[in-house]
Amino acid sequence: ADIPGIIEGASDGKGLGHYFLRHMKGIQIIIFDPIITANVLRTVNSAYFGFSRQIDSIHDAVNMLGMDSIVDIVLLKSSANALSKK
Repeated sequence: ADIPGIIEGASDGKGLGHYFLRHMKGIQIIIFDPIITANVLRTVNSAYFGFSRQIDSIHDAVNMLGMDSIVDIVLLKSSANALSKK
């Protein structure tokens, strides 16, 4: 993480290092679940996003859309699956 006293806000958990570590932790959670990974990649490669090339990894998906968007996709897919089972 960031070094307190050198990076403004590091002691409050606001530095870039903290953002990076949180980003990596989120990617690890998604990667370890093959169903979530497949759902995210299927969604990211849909016509809705219209990328000119196929996105083959969660890392590429995060780089293209940002971690917040990937989390939104995961939550949407999970909610839709939970509702469709009722």
